[in-house]
Amino acid sequence: RLRAAAAARASMAAAPLSDRAVARRGPAPLERLLEYVPYDRIGLPFIEAFFNRYQHYWIGGLGIFGVIAVICGLCLSLSPSPSGPVIRHTVHAPSPLPAPAGSVQQVSWLGAPARVWQTAKETGELINQKADVLFVPDFDFDGPVVNITGSRGQTISGFGGAFSEASARVFRELPLDQQQMVLEGYFGPGGIGYTLGRVDMTGDFEVNDFEGDWKRERRVQLPFVIAANKVLKDQGKRLQLLATQWSPPAWMKTNAKMFPPARPCLRSMVSATWAQYFVEWVSAYHKEGLPIWAVTVQHSSNEDALSEACLLTPEEEADFLGGLLGPRLRAAHPDVRVFFSHHGRKYAERWAELLRSHPSAAGYAVGLAFQGSTEGDLEALQRVRRQMPNAQLLASEAVGLRRRWRWPQGATPATGAWALGESYAHDILGDLNAGSVGWIDWNLIINDERIGPNHVDNVWDAAMNLLVDDDEEPEHEDNVWDAAMMADLSTGEVHRHPQYYFIGHFSKFILPGSMHIKSTASGASSSQSSRGRRRQAIRGHRPRPGACDAEDGLQSTTFLRPDGFLATVVLNCGDQPLHFKLLHGLRAAHASIPPHAIQTYLFENQGTSPFRDLGGEPFIGVNFGGWLLLEDWMWASQMRDRSIQDEWTLVQQHGGSRHPRAVRLLEEHWDSFVTEADLDRLRQFGITHVRVPIGYWLVDYDPADGFVDGGERYLARLLRWLSVRGMRCVLDLHALPGAQASDQSFTGRYKKAEFFTVRSHYERGKRAMLKLAELIVSYELRPSTAGVVVGLELVNEPAWPFWDTSPGIRELYETMVPQIRRLLPPQRYAILLNFMESPRTTGSAWLASMRARDPLNYASVVYDAHVYHSFGDDNKPGLSWNPKIDSCKTCCRDPAVLAPLADKNVPMVIGEYSLNTGFPGDPSFFVEYFRNQLSLWASIPGMVGSFFWNHRILRNPGGWYKEMSLLELMAPDGPLPPVSQMNLTVRCVGNDLSMCPVFNPEKVLWTAECKWKGSPELHAGLGKTNQQARQEGARTFKGDSAQ
Repeated sequence: RLRAAAAARASMAAAPLSDRAVARRGPAPLERLLEYVPYDRIGLPFIEAFFNRYQHYWIGGLGIFGVIAVICGLCLSLSPSPSGPVIRHTVHAPSPLPAPAGSVQQVSWLGAPARVWQTAKETGELINQKADVLFVPDFDFDGPVVNITGSRGQTISGFGGAFSEASARVFRELPLDQQQMVLEGYFGPGGIGYTLGRVDMTGDFEVNDFEGDWKRERRVQLPFVIAANKVLKDQGKRLQLLATQWSPPAWMKTNAKMFPPARPCLRSMVSATWAQYFVEWVSAYHKEGLPIWAVTVQHSSNEDALSEACLLTPEEEADFLGGLLGPRLRAAHPDVRVFFSHHGRKYAERWAELLRSHPSAAGYAVGLAFQGSTEGDLEALQRVRRQMPNAQLLASEAVGLRRRWRWPQGATPATGAWALGESYAHDILGDLNAGSVGWIDWNLIINDERIGPNHVDNVWDAAMNLLVDDDEEPEHEDNVWDAAMMADLSTGEVHRHPQYYFIGHFSKFILPGSMHIKSTASGASSSQSSRGRRRQAIRGHRPRPGACDAEDGLQSTTFLRPDGFLATVVLNCGDQPLHFKLLHGLRAAHASIPPHAIQTYLFENQGTSPFRDLGGEPFIGVNFGGWLLLEDWMWASQMRDRSIQDEWTLVQQHGGSRHPRAVRLLEEHWDSFVTEADLDRLRQFGITHVRVPIGYWLVDYDPADGFVDGGERYLARLLRWLSVRGMRCVLDLHALPGAQASDQSFTGRYKKAEFFTVRSHYERGKRAMLKLAELIVSYELRPSTAGVVVGLELVNEPAWPFWDTSPGIRELYETMVPQIRRLLPPQRYAILLNFMESPRTTGSAWLASMRARDPLNYASVVYDAHVYHSFGDDNKPGLSWNPKIDSCKTCCRDPAVLAPLADKNVPMVIGEYSLNTGFPGDPSFFVEYFRNQLSLWASIPGMVGSFFWNHRILRNPGGWYKEMSLLELMAPDGPLPPVSQMNLTVRCVGNDLSMCPVFNPEKVLWTAECKWKGSPELHAGLGKTNQQARQEGARTFKGDSAQ
């Protein structure tokens, strides 16, 4: 059996990750355990405890003592290395990255092995794939530990480099085959995955000073940019450009010179002209089909500028942005992000304070851009990140390490310097762990003769074989430049330097949209951690920021990718190999890294949480309400128009639960209300998750209840459809026996709430919850539905007065969460708990306390909040309405409503929301309203996702509820473009948040009114009163309408 298992493992080595994961889904626990390499660390007590704890997951009928006997026999026959396992150094050619999430189906919570790519000096490997590393249950380990803890960080926009004029001129002179190699190497599917680029209005790596000559820029630089963009477009991707300017022309400056820089910089009478030129420059790129993603207000504004610059204090830059550039740029290009820029640590926190408090600039800037990194820089940036978690940081130019770099003797343009590659990785790790949303290198490519062209001649030693002085250190060390690719124009060859491969370990695997997941590397060094801190002195030298060696120990960073895989990058700059444990929740892997090497581990996000570690970029989902549980207002022709209030009454009026007419009516509805075509449209729009409300009778059927049986067949069919599309599902117990809320159609029967007051209903409801959990387990055991269900919601919208009764909501949750966890472990399933409280203080405090008191059971337990703008706040008779009311509620009030959850570090999901307001808004309003809500969810710490209510409403033509029917709102039928075309990175883009009224999170109600501060027209009665709207058949609130 062991030989067969080994052969199977060998045959899977070259298979795609999805195939290997499926293959491992079979009953092979013994092979899994025997694959674990460090046999010397497995003692009999561990084995017995291990199988006692986990046998119900995999063991089946295999006896515990038989397993122990087999393992002990094997251990006695082996001679393990005292230093631990050695990773096999089989070199594979780079293979395609794993398939997207959804193609991987598995049962075991340990997940498939991690795939490993390595670049190492001693073996000459350059992003070569290694043997997989197996996950096992966590084990004791005396050595470095890379611990992936799961808390959420920033979203990555991408990696890239600068399309400087120097790079463009070198690119233009290359032979066509070498041009293609450069493009494919950076931007192609087999390259290192660049998706960001930077363009500069002027700069040092150009042939001369600023001339305001767009024609030259279009002739020289744009062909390079357009070619790169085409390579990405052919892959279905897009190039995102950062635009930055260095200096206005000399006639606009107070000293009438390009260099040296002047302070103050701009002549007052031309400031507006310079701002307008900046905007028109951005527009010129848009007209070329190259939309600018972001801009920095100024490239370098410090006194140490080595070329043309515009010296501005943080306050001057903020005034220029708030008064001149910001309004013009937003009017022309509202989706372009704006970053304050700084060049050193002494200004970082001053800029951050302006980002918070400047009266006008704060509404335009999304964060700070920085160049280079020193120990002080990163510490300041980390403080900024802690103080302003929503502020975006951007490493906009990897320059600091090279300006201080010391070339080793013997380096050539063809080989580059290995240590420089390590230092690149060291700085990237520091930037990412400090919170950077992207990383941009300086020149994409330069020539090897003059390291340029460069018009200010700030490269003193152009060749890489530098002269050395008496102390064997290179002269003029402060201005030596390199690039990941360097061209020898005499031969037409392009050389890839080591940093190209070190960068690739990040840019190739950490995809745009990936979320930083906190990880720590402990025990790697006696003096340093992996969070990018710099040494003060090493081996007698003065400090060398950017350098990396053994004193830095094991360094790491981890990101959760949009496809659901985790990417962990590990760096070892020391002279000795390091054995370490890769720890993720309750599972771990024993790994090792050679000296002077970097590795990337890619593995499924199993073992911690089903919802992207309860963090990451929030998913966007939709409800399938009105399908397996009918609500009268959602099927007006069959129910509301016939005075039928609930599903129970509908069934009775069609003959009862077993009558053919009732069965046929429901089965036809189940068959047609959700279709594969619907799923295809929703997936294309950007929906990844669905929430399916069901009634208790689906899992605990009794014909005497008066409902029709058979809905589960259609639910299983839906899960199969979701599986092939890579979509996920939460099952929501929407109706409980006796009704959990009074007079609500969603409880199945419109009646007084008796679930919490009649003991038999309460006990039966608890049994239904367990039966639903058992049904989910059965889905997990079927290959066609495994991995689709990621969560269970115990009850929908229970009446809040029952919170502290007995029985009551609190008692129900505290009783059922541990019982559900016996069937649905937290590494694989979320439990959603709904709280209909206002303000959101009691339930959030309780959940925070339970997570602290019982972390094993309450891991992946999520607070479900329903956010509607149609429960009393917009429906007061005579109240005037206009779109600014709801933008105020979304942008100003709702953050305060949800703040108690974020403050208590409680994970949350928006289980229901819509575009309903009480007024039938116009199409442009729907787009703004939808974007504002999604951007709000994305900005709140702890938010795991949202479910729009609903995918479809069966309504009278031209009647109610279009604003709650996503399929009607989506293009081409409606105004909403795909989510990918919306800017969700900036909360409520286009709204001046400094005009928000102030709300107390501990007291604000979800029905509170909201009026923008300032100009009266922001909240004047520009719309119709609710009374008028009701008279015209407008939607008023969920479950109610009027003709």
